[in-house]
Amino acid sequence: MTEDGRTRASLERAIEPGLHAATLARAGRSELFLTAVPLQGEDAHAVLARAGRFLAERGARIVALDVFGLAVPDEALARLLGPVAWPVTRMRQEGSGSGAPGGVEIHAVTGCQVEPVLLAGRAVGSLWSDEEARWCRLGGLVRPRAARPEREARAHLLLMDAILAGAGLDFSDVARTWFFLDSIETWYAAFNKTRQAFLTQRKLLRRALPASTGVGGSNPEGAALTSGLLAVRGAEAGALVKRDVPSPLQCEAQDYGSFFSRAIELSFPDHRRLLVSGTASIDEQGRPAHPGDARAQIERTMAVVQAILESRGMGFGDVTRAVAYFRDGQDAGAFIDLQARAGLPGLPVLLTRGEICFSDLLFEIEVDAVSCA
Repeated sequence: MTEDGRTRASLERAIEPGLHAATLARAGRSELFLTAVPLQGEDAHAVLARAGRFLAERGARIVALDVFGLAVPDEALARLLGPVAWPVTRMRQEGSGSGAPGGVEIHAVTGCQVEPVLLAGRAVGSLWSDEEARWCRLGGLVRPRAARPEREARAHLLLMDAILAGAGLDFSDVARTWFFLDSIETWYAAFNKTRQAFLTQRKLLRRALPASTGVGGSNPEGAALTSGLLAVRGAEAGALVKRDVPSPLQCEAQDYGSFFSRAIELSFPDHRRLLVSGTASIDEQGRPAHPGDARAQIERTMAVVQAILESRGMGFGDVTRAVAYFRDGQDAGAFIDLQARAGLPGLPVLLTRGEICFSDLLFEIEVDAVSCA
């Protein structure tokens, strides 16, 4: 127990072939961050069945599912994981991706009532509350292609804003966003210009901007963009402190026109969460470091992430989930080599193919970590 009578939080892990689950256990409830990847010769159904068994044994309810590089129809999801009353983000893995097999990431909870967020009869989000906060997770947001990238980006941001308002939240509550853009190099600049205008209009640029991942990739719906977010609001004053965390080895993303925080820390009475944005090999001047050298970029990027974690008293041992994106899936071997050399074979990371925002960049990784100290 803590001095104020609260039960302490703890982070528990379950690791088996093809599955890593980090469970944040709290008083009467828990949160599960599950990463499931295909073993040699496995198909998507085997991956989902393994994840489904794990969740069912714990009575966990899914609040979001992200599928990378695996073809899984809704019928299969319902059969293996239960009725699809939660958002599903699907990203295809095209091109050279044999070294980065993809997989699924699942966010689930126990001990909480979960309310689905529906849009045109389809689940695009989940709402739930605990003693300290109200949470909203959106995902798989798609819409018909707009004529211009600026209109496409603005339409997504306005849609997110409207859904949040319906849940009693607003964009100042957003802790992390995901934007998967088809042909990212073609319209990333337009996307950032639109995002800046949106945040400026809502007077959010002087606050802690959300952590964010923006990578290129297509989706089964053929939409130009699919998006999602995580938002949280404290139940009462002092229950939650949200702050942006700079990168010790990089400049701010805003310095080169990308409007997000390098990381966001969420501090609760019994634990802290660090949400590290999609991070690539960017130097202190905002330029790509080691252009064209995948191995060097991976080394640089992981050093940057490690510095961010250590700046908040954490390390790779506190990571609960991660997604590594490779422009060429064959470069995943260099990442696996680094894991072995750095003593990180148990890192809960999913490897997938994705286009990075600048043509000189070959690798990007997003990371979440939890400290219960």
